[in-house]
Amino acid sequence: MFTVSIETNFTSKHQLALANGSKENLHEHKWIIKTSVSSENLDSDGFVIDFEQLKKMVNDIAAEFTNTIIDKSAEKVAQNIYQKLQKKLPKNIKLNRVKVVEQPGCSATFSEQN
Repeated sequence: MFTVSIETNFTSKHQLALANGSKENLHEHKWIIKTSVSSENLDSDGFVIDFEQLKKMVNDIAAEFTNTIIDKSAEKVAQNIYQKLQKKLPKNIKLNRVKVVEQPGCSATFSEQN
């Protein structure tokens, strides 16, 4: 199995509604997205997928979040990006995981693996 990973980022504001009905203060993050994909075989160029092609797919999804106010947890952001990216990938490529880093030392990962 061959695996490649890319990392990209976007900036947005973040404010969660808490269980007690209050809201966090509105604050901004430079979110980092780390994505890992795999394939049993390489294409005719010797790639799982071209890094720039994968990065463009993720950046296109991240553009939906850029300069917006995110009212979802990092876990939900990771899941949302995962689900959208999975639909864009060629059938022979397996999406392993999407990790989002909300701030240094704080991240959430989503995958459909056990």
